[in-house]
Amino acid sequence: TTDLSITNLALLAVEADLITAFEEDSTEAETAKLLYMQERDNLLSRHDWNFAKTKVKLQKKADSPLADWANQFARPSDYIKNVSAGEGTITRGVDFDMVNGDFHTNSPEMVLHYIRRASETDFPPYFVKVLRLFLEAAFIMPLGSGSRAEMMERLALAEEQLNTAIVSDKRENSPRRLT
Repeated sequence: TTDLSITNLALLAVEADLITAFEEDSTEAETAKLLYMQERDNLLSRHDWNFAKTKVKLQKKADSPLADWANQFARPSDYIKNVSAGEGTITRGVDFDMVNGDFHTNSPEMVLHYIRRASETDFPPYFVKVLRLFLEAAFIMPLGSGSRAEMMERLALAEEQLNTAIVSDKRENSPRRLT
């Protein structure tokens, strides 16, 4: 699965011309280039997707925050949203604020559990389907492929499928132990 294949599935569904590259000189390519990353990142931010979760020890920055916190850490370049933050081997329990794209905390170290900008090759089929549906809705008006009502119908379908995808994703977690 690639960004181009997902885009072309959405273009096909709205009866638009397919593209061979985002850089080609066509309305479809220009529209896709503008909307693909926005729709992908928005969808990644809507749930704590198992395939997009990762953990990393953050790099402490040399300068201290101006006020309120003792330390600041650089945000990862593939960061979409926070799941939790901790220190040592525990990824929860650290209080922080995000200021100007950096994490500010009183903790001397910070381990971040977060949703990353995952590669399309990591996307499970249920995520690809939902992303395609959101792209279809996003493409309709700019490409003149349908009416506002059709766009709203596709958005409603995308939201419905998002709920189904979230249920599928949650099933990938190990069951909780009964205590």
